[in-house]
Amino acid sequence: MVRALILALLLAAAVPVRCMQLQTVFQGDLEGGVISVPQDANGSVQPTLLGEVNLAPAMRFPGGGVLDPLLFANGTGQTRPVDEETLYIRSYALGMRPTYTHALGWSLLGGGWSAGVRALATHQWNQDALDVPLGQGTYDFEEFGAGALLKKQEGPMESQLSLDVSRRDYPNFHDALSYLYGGKNYYIKDSYFWRLGIRHKDRMSDTTLLAFDLHAGERDYTDSYVVQPDGTLDLGRLQRDLNVNADLDLAWRLGARWSASLGLGYDLLSSNQNLYDQTANVYTPLGDNYGDYRLDPGLNYLAGPGSAAATYELLLRNTMHYIQDPDGDYAQGLQADTEHALTLSLERSLGRGLKLRLDLSAREELSNQEFNHGDLAAYSYYNGGLGLAYEWE
Repeated sequence: MVRALILALLLAAAVPVRCMQLQTVFQGDLEGGVISVPQDANGSVQPTLLGEVNLAPAMRFPGGGVLDPLLFANGTGQTRPVDEETLYIRSYALGMRPTYTHALGWSLLGGGWSAGVRALATHQWNQDALDVPLGQGTYDFEEFGAGALLKKQEGPMESQLSLDVSRRDYPNFHDALSYLYGGKNYYIKDSYFWRLGIRHKDRMSDTTLLAFDLHAGERDYTDSYVVQPDGTLDLGRLQRDLNVNADLDLAWRLGARWSASLGLGYDLLSSNQNLYDQTANVYTPLGDNYGDYRLDPGLNYLAGPGSAAATYELLLRNTMHYIQDPDGDYAQGLQADTEHALTLSLERSLGRGLKLRLDLSAREELSNQEFNHGDLAAYSYYNGGLGLAYEWE
């Protein structure tokens, strides 16, 4: 965090103030609501609170340079974790991502080109249980990194290529089983990342927009060793995960008030890590690998100061993990999940950058996996929230 802040201050101080144009954008969201999970042993509805603040005082320099030292903070609180995306009772994050871009005069390639560099510094605190003090959660982490980007914009068409590298450390995470059985206390979450991003969006016609995003990244663990068929660790091989995400989004204007959208997506996790169940003495090669397909249609309505949006998501996922019955006994076949999600959002402007927002969502997760591995394989999830959003520019 401090290193990123110093970088931003040095860049800002390099040019006299009278030569800059300062444009400040402030965005804040605060929403409270309730979550209902039928599988909850108490059968109760639990409260949740979400909040996010972004501050981006962009500074424009003569000659086409722009410095955007994005500052962000977010937090969430709930009393019923559901899956690996909501493992935390409380979660807070602070970070900074300063980005400097400069226009390029590449006449041979045409106009509209710019290049930039950026840094990342963030810290996240995750409270895993109510009796765990903040700052001592298993999944606390800090991440520092840097990257570069190349961008071309010409009218409504925009293309961007980016590459980022970073290091993430989990100070409180360790392999509990290795520690309990006298082995080394491996810090298996610490890792290096590289991420490649490709984005292209364009207006296909007066009423149609298209956007394509492709992200590929590798995560190289520093101390997570590959599990062998006998359950021991191969100390000559470290775990590597490859993530690929591809999204194609289309949007149509159907009239003065209505618009529609359609999203298609694919996600892939390819890892060299294997799984070993010590209790059942079962070895699962490449057990965390999965691929999923997503379909996301949506409908939007705009009328004066008010707007409404409804979206549906269908997700089909296949995981290289053997299915088990409720008692944990293994059966033939691999895990397959189907997820249906429906979201309704209503928003009304109150003036002076303030908006009132209502969000309702429901998610149904279906799976042939009957044994829970730390999270629920199949569940129903309902969420309703009412909040305020503020944007000042």
